[in-house]
Amino acid sequence: MAKKALGRGLSALIPEASGKVVLQAPSPKVEKPKEKTNDSVSEIDVSKISRNPYQPRKQFDEEKMKELMESIESNGIIQPVVVRKKSKGLYELIAGERRWTAIKQLGIKTIPVVVKKATDEKSLELALVENLQRDDLNPMEAANAFARLMSDYKLTQEAVARQLGKSRSVIANTVRLLLLPAEIQELIEKGRISAGHAKVILGLRTDIERIQLAREIVSVGYSVRETEEKVVRKARISGKRKSSSMLSPALLDAQEALSEHLGTRVRVRKGSKKGHIEIEFYSGDDLQRLLDVIGVKEE
Repeated sequence: MAKKALGRGLSALIPEASGKVVLQAPSPKVEKPKEKTNDSVSEIDVSKISRNPYQPRKQFDEEKMKELMESIESNGIIQPVVVRKKSKGLYELIAGERRWTAIKQLGIKTIPVVVKKATDEKSLELALVENLQRDDLNPMEAANAFARLMSDYKLTQEAVARQLGKSRSVIANTVRLLLLPAEIQELIEKGRISAGHAKVILGLRTDIERIQLAREIVSVGYSVRETEEKVVRKARISGKRKSSSMLSPALLDAQEALSEHLGTRVRVRKGSKKGHIEIEFYSGDDLQRLLDVIGVKEE
């Protein structure tokens, strides 16, 4: 199998290897390799490595896993997994869960690793980088991982975007998927509807309307464009228009400034006599983060 180029995030983590690392059965006469933390590759017993609890990916494609196992049997491991040391003699995966899982299923006893020092936050970030750059995460897995970075580590959307090399709008639009009902989130996870469909569905005001449209998309097979047209028609029938199109430049600037400051999506709505501001949050922790940013303290 041709060697796959490393992404920007992992290229800083793992230096490009000049050749493949071939797995061999460990010899009882060979001393256990000393732990190395300078990005050099060493062999570690597979049983000494545990799964990364911060791994954002929850589902594996069975066909792709089968192909990976066949490749490992034929060519060995081309790219080592990345681990961090936990307790004495034990390690935790940072990146490379598919390779680690394939090795275990093949019954191979050792695996080439690079040992890195990493905090919990860094471990989640690096796992995200690997999966995002390989397009291995479905939209809901990415949304949950982004939200976890924001809630667990009190990061704004802007900070998450910087760390992952994404735009803030990508982070914001992806995390917004968590506002959808569980039924629709499950359809996204299974690939029954796309993230593009889901973002259009969010334009509807009630969960009942959203679920009804999602079911129609699955049964009829609407494209994203057709879904947009249905949402627009529904808005016209109900006499509602997107408030952003009715805002003055000054209010649009205020809306954007609030969104940047709070690190989440903010809507400014103006009526004939009064207006109001909507601030999105995605979990209890995220709400607390927003209260801290605003300066609201609980009694």
